[in-house]
Amino acid sequence: MSNPAAPGAYDFPDASQGGTCEAGQTWNCTVTYTDSTGALFNFTGMNVLFRLRLNPGTPYAVSLSIGSGITNPSTGVLDLAMTTTQTQALVPASATEPVVYQYELVAYDSATPPNVYPILTGAFPVDPSVAQYWSAT
Repeated sequence: MSNPAAPGAYDFPDASQGGTCEAGQTWNCTVTYTDSTGALFNFTGMNVLFRLRLNPGTPYAVSLSIGSGITNPSTGVLDLAMTTTQTQALVPASATEPVVYQYELVAYDSATPPNVYPILTGAFPVDPSVAQYWSAT
């Protein structure tokens, strides 16, 4: 197996920058990941996690895994998805500003201890829904 490329950092944009996650709406994202040679990375036999939390050391608010929010891993293309219920739970009902989470996308194998391959990390703002904003003002 080729080594994956070095992990990257990517901050998802908030609503003022054409944000991608709004509370109470489905959220989808496709990540294409290549190995150190530029070939699509084969995730067959690996576990992949996408996790959100407010700060390091705090519990994860969302944890997606293969078959539960992450699909298509063997091709090097990861399709990530959160439901309306998951995104709604990320923002308090009284919020009028985005809540910014930290996310990590990692892969790991079944070795003991597992080999962990960080893929992406960064900021993940969740915007209050328009209906939520108007009910709070």
